[in-house]
Amino acid sequence: MVLSAYFGRRTLLIFSHLSMAIFAALIVPGSVRNVAALVVVAVFCFNAFFNLGVGPIPWAAASEMTPRYAMTAVSAIGTGIGYIGTFVIGIIFPPLNNWWKNYTFLFFMAWNIIAAVFIYFFIPETRDRPIEDTVRKHSCGIHLVVGKKWQVPPIEEKAALGELDHGVVHEEDRALLGDTISTTPINGTDLLDLPPPISPLPPKQ
Repeated sequence: MVLSAYFGRRTLLIFSHLSMAIFAALIVPGSVRNVAALVVVAVFCFNAFFNLGVGPIPWAAASEMTPRYAMTAVSAIGTGIGYIGTFVIGIIFPPLNNWWKNYTFLFFMAWNIIAAVFIYFFIPETRDRPIEDTVRKHSCGIHLVVGKKWQVPPIEEKAALGELDHGVVHEEDRALLGDTISTTPINGTDLLDLPPPISPLPPKQ
């Protein structure tokens, strides 16, 4: 996560998937030529680059492109899909290995390349980006992001462009984030700063 804070989530995910594809491809000649050292090193590097990006980053990136009201559901769905995928791999690997034998890891190489291409085209960068801006710009990230400005300007860039609204949150942003309390200003005054209403005097007896 320290590296993702420096290089960005999207960049590190693509790098992680492509590195895993390379080492999965190296396992094949090591198995075919019976070079045990190459296979061992490639397997260790495959797992190392998985833990570098693909393992932890999706959990952080998903929370940074999902409105607060949907985070619980998205987390539950993502966890379920992850466990289902692990179960499916465990089921299909033995027959796949019997069928392809030493070329089995070409399957994993192909899927890592597909994942890197998917991230390149559809996943925006979320580092230092407000959740409301990412949601408004990319609708939870599932938009074509190549060919246009896929990076949402961070707060300091927005201030330089004169787009910062001095701490007042728009109704659109609050709806995206799941908030219901309005702070829309009236005549330059925040509703939360208005004095409470004065109770009427009780009727005379």
